[in-house]
Amino acid sequence: MFRIIAGIIVGFIVMFVLVMATFGITMMVLGLEGTLQPGSYWTTNTFNIIVLIGGTTGAIIGGLVCGLIARRVAAGFALAVIVLVMGVGSAVANMSKPDPPARAGAATLQDISQHGKEPTWFAYSKAALGALGVFIGASMVKKRGPTTNDPEIGRGFK
Repeated sequence: MFRIIAGIIVGFIVMFVLVMATFGITMMVLGLEGTLQPGSYWTTNTFNIIVLIGGTTGAIIGGLVCGLIARRVAAGFALAVIVLVMGVGSAVANMSKPDPPARAGAATLQDISQHGKEPTWFAYSKAALGALGVFIGASMVKKRGPTTNDPEIGRGFK
């Protein structure tokens, strides 16, 4: 039971760190003006696609780590459900935000956090691809059979 819980927690942390790194690196490479559409607080499709690809990759790695630690696909499934529920909750919260105002001049990170809103398709895609990625990663772990040090191997039937 401890391995399952540890796998879920560590897998989630790994996934979170990789997703945030993807987000941050993409913002640094594109810059704030390349991240946002001109005169708007909506993110560009380039930014959205890069973040989806990086986030899905991070989810696969997080699921793989979860599966390696827990040694059970069920732990990966549990983590995938957690990611899906949190992602859908985030998407619903994002939809309830008012549409961002027009942007005049250069944006700051504070402006983006205050006025930014993700496109609905992007918010739900993150949730779905994150959960799918975690499950794929956890499923990549091969089930371990008995080792050669197992005293039951080689005894035959009695």
